[in-house]
Amino acid sequence: MGTCCFAPTQESISLTPKHKINATKCSKKFPSGKQYNIKANTNSRSKTITYSGSNAVSSSSKTARHFRSMDMSKMKVASLSGENGVPSSSTARSLPTSGSKCSTALTSNMPTSLLLFNAASCSTTISSAKSVAQIKEEFKFMDQYSPLLTLLCKANSAEERKLILANTRLGRDQTLTRSRSGADICSLVISTHDLLTRRRVEKQRKGPLPPDHRTIIQPPFSNMDLIVSTIYLTGMYGLTKENFRDCKIGLVINATIEYPLIRSSTVESYRVPVEDDPDDNISIYFEDVVDLIESMRRNGRSTVIHCAAGVSRSATIVLAYLLKYSNLTLHEAFILTYATRPCIRPNMAFFRSLTEFERKYPKEDSNRTYMVEVKDATTGLTVCVPDFYPEEYPLLYQKALQKLQYKPRTPNADSRNNNNVKNSQQK
Repeated sequence: MGTCCFAPTQESISLTPKHKINATKCSKKFPSGKQYNIKANTNSRSKTITYSGSNAVSSSSKTARHFRSMDMSKMKVASLSGENGVPSSSTARSLPTSGSKCSTALTSNMPTSLLLFNAASCSTTISSAKSVAQIKEEFKFMDQYSPLLTLLCKANSAEERKLILANTRLGRDQTLTRSRSGADICSLVISTHDLLTRRRVEKQRKGPLPPDHRTIIQPPFSNMDLIVSTIYLTGMYGLTKENFRDCKIGLVINATIEYPLIRSSTVESYRVPVEDDPDDNISIYFEDVVDLIESMRRNGRSTVIHCAAGVSRSATIVLAYLLKYSNLTLHEAFILTYATRPCIRPNMAFFRSLTEFERKYPKEDSNRTYMVEVKDATTGLTVCVPDFYPEEYPLLYQKALQKLQYKPRTPNADSRNNNNVKNSQQK
């Protein structure tokens, strides 16, 4: 994944040596004893914030408003005892302070150059993430107006829904034979009668399998997980006859290019033709596919969203659905989905698309999720991750680093290097 490029409308912060957070969330935890050089990109200007002293000077009145309510006498920060050196939200502690209230230092009359203060002295009330139980208790579906949803809800048959979707991006791309990268899209369509049984899947687990199937045939990837009412998430090996019967599946969203569609007289199927590749754009299907899923829910039918492993592509679609048709933020939707299916891990390009989709459907009195660049002190790599990853999901943060560290070189890059070597030898 290389250096992460931020959209002009997003406000992001780069922290060295270790962490990066976003400027609009004052509740983030600052490890004590660290000096940070923070650069933030805003809509019309950029500002530099350096944490080095006990006084504060703001570069703009906008920045001052973010920090004006901070009480330096009650600062709580996370200790560095978390896994892999990442601050753990469960180890927050109070620290002694030597400064006065930040609100006295930050005023619009201050020089517009730098914001300087001690990270261990600055304070705000740390807002801990909601628990899974609390999210489930507060969860509710939201009514979002959508012309497409209105039409789909009135449709009485699969053929009517197909005609309605024919004018959408999702409907048009059902006829694609190649992906955007040029890979062939599977054209097979199988019936629910041809699906594997659970017993057959168990038998295949013990036999020889291709390397890419040895993992996804095992739980939790092969589990059929109920995320919210009528919405299921699974991998390819979770699509068994028993699961279709027990969960009363009426719609299958196939978020792959390599696996066949599953259809019958009672089951509809649509393909979201994307690869699990940062260069692929899954967001172009968000509106159409989540409206289709919601129309099925309102008609009392269940939907299963799957990809190869039920980890990245299908999880991204589920999160997009929760963003539009529930009261959850992206952070809360991820907590809920991860608690139900702990193997989900959307790639970072898909996560960026989700943060942009969240801006379209903001929730009241809630903080948005931002993509942030984190420079790892051990490897020296800079990885772009959701702002809650380093603190709340250190293992996912480490996996993002590993994926970046061991990312294979592209054929184009190799061919260019080979051409350069040949040219140098000829010279």
